[in-house]
Amino acid sequence: MEIYLDANATTALSATACEALFAALEGGPQNPSSAHQFGTRARALIERARQDIADLLGKVDSENVVLTSGGTEANNILVRGFAELPSAIFCTAVEHPSVLNPVTFLGGAVLPVDNNGILNIKYAIDAVSRRKDRDFILLSIQAANSETGIIQPLDYIIKKIREVREDVFVMVDAAQAFGRVPLIVECIDALTISGHKLHAPAGTGVLYLSDRMLEVLPPVIHGGGQERGFRPGTQNVAGAASLAAALGERISKFSQHVEKLGQLRHRLETRILELVPTARIIGASIARVPNTSNIMFPGIDAQALLARLDAEGVYCSTGSACSSARPEASPVLKAMGMSEREASSCLRFSVSVDNTQEEMDAAAQIVGKCVSEGLRIGL
Repeated sequence: MEIYLDANATTALSATACEALFAALEGGPQNPSSAHQFGTRARALIERARQDIADLLGKVDSENVVLTSGGTEANNILVRGFAELPSAIFCTAVEHPSVLNPVTFLGGAVLPVDNNGILNIKYAIDAVSRRKDRDFILLSIQAANSETGIIQPLDYIIKKIREVREDVFVMVDAAQAFGRVPLIVECIDALTISGHKLHAPAGTGVLYLSDRMLEVLPPVIHGGGQERGFRPGTQNVAGAASLAAALGERISKFSQHVEKLGQLRHRLETRILELVPTARIIGASIARVPNTSNIMFPGIDAQALLARLDAEGVYCSTGSACSSARPEASPVLKAMGMSEREASSCLRFSVSVDNTQEEMDAAAQIVGKCVSEGLRIGL
């Protein structure tokens, strides 16, 4: 038996997304910029997908929706665009590398979090208030962390920050939150989504831009002007159609899917804690997305445990798939106050709607066996 518990890294293409993908591909050559009938049909497909996605975001105008290749590209469009302005850029210390790396590379500031991974709001307010010399302020806050599943209190953070400076621009990386927790775009200026986290094809994504963000954000990629100039190049028509179908399926079944994900995670965590009483659930006492569990196994090297689980057919990770291939302790967990040793003892399990309760029981048994063996031999 193979048990895939790494849905935060990527998910399998759903039947609905697959059907929409192949239906679009059967339409022949697809370049929406072409003036002939094939181009007309391609434009109709991609604009229908854009409108469907706009409706899913809360009936926003389709003109505010930019189709991208995924979360990394969308996040870079925002951060790099603001770096072209007389701006100050801030992000939390637990952001995904696609935000954290460009922010630090471009001279932005990283804001600390508490031991639960929640933004230190007092520090953030002070940092923002000290940058009155800048015409523009961009604050990037992830909706939910990819490694721990911990949810940032977005409404509270935005309210407090805008009490200090009401014109702060807020961008939200929602790659791990969309379709797992309710999201409202009204109070934010930009939101990014990655399709392959929600059973759509890899290479698809969404960048929502508010009207005022559209007015100030300069393009950082230059080309033919597609996607309002923010993402020029021939558009991925079939990918967009498949993305819209996958997102639509998730939102139409939102309550059902969220309940199932929560039940699966609860079963997995309960069984593991029964078998490994010393294990600790990271963020167990605060709000998390329903599919994500980061578990510390004291006295165990997570990389070695990961390899043993892989050999047994249980597939999980030590952190973000964009950086977890490197054998080092998670920067996210260390930002939350963990020691190198503690952070090096944690594994992330992330379930999808494709998983079953039987898989949770089987996976927990294998985890328990591997941890027991590891402790015995000094893994």
